[in-house]
Amino acid sequence: SRAAFKAMHGIDPLTMKDPEANAAWLKYRLDTVVDLVNNHLVPAAKQGGKQISAAVFPGPSLARTMVRQDWGRFTLDAYFPMLYHTFYDAGPEWVKTYTAEAVRTVTSPVYSGLFIGPLSDADFERTIRLAIEGGAAGVSLFDAGAMTSARWTRFAAITKSLVA
Repeated sequence: SRAAFKAMHGIDPLTMKDPEANAAWLKYRLDTVVDLVNNHLVPAAKQGGKQISAAVFPGPSLARTMVRQDWGRFTLDAYFPMLYHTFYDAGPEWVKTYTAEAVRTVTSPVYSGLFIGPLSDADFERTIRLAIEGGAAGVSLFDAGAMTSARWTRFAAITKSLVA
């Protein structure tokens, strides 16, 4: 909270000329979310005998700057980065790049989250293959409505060929 930050640093971030450029405020925001996840949410899940995962923003480098989410420091059982490359005007290679970064950063499995709605059939297949080449343990598909019977058949063939 702003009050906690002010108690620690002697300034309310809303009075700063450019709070987004203030390193202490950025660090505080990143650390606060990491603390929430690692010291509250993860223990609660474990106490209940559950695993815990999250759909996180791309990166983790992009997530830190885009939404102040330092998920590379989370201690989750799995990660589902939302690698919706078309949202960033990028091609399928972008998925491989940010999957590989995620896999290098965390020790738990990474499942590349793919927004498949706008993808051609060729890009659908290529994006899945590139996610796996980037080190993903698998993929999660967003927008189930975009999964036609033909796409489910193609998805089964793709995944079978990747594990063979």
